[in-house]
Amino acid sequence: MASSSVQSVEDVRHAPRRLAGFSASLAAENAALKKFLLARLYNHPAIVVDRERSVEALAQLFDFYVEHPGSMPKAYAELAQHIPKYRVVCDYIAGMTDHFLLRQHAELLGTSSARSV
Repeated sequence: MASSSVQSVEDVRHAPRRLAGFSASLAAENAALKKFLLARLYNHPAIVVDRERSVEALAQLFDFYVEHPGSMPKAYAELAQHIPKYRVVCDYIAGMTDHFLLRQHAELLGTSSARSV
């Protein structure tokens, strides 16, 4: 930090370049690991199907809460009366775990499109 003359968080945010990062050799290893994970894990057919199902459940749940904000916890339902519903719904869903989202989807929409938990 001393060589960058950073003295505050704002200085870090406005720095002209990153102040911390991997060395060249570690950056190369990190890139190789990301390539491996993308090829062998993230795009594995079983994961892709699950991800697509979860994304669909998320979209359906989002639409449901926008139409029925009273179905969210009281604090969120009350916020939706004063600020845009889509923002409140987005914040509520962002705080959910995957399992909770899928459980809410099944309970509120009564569909089996989301995998069971």
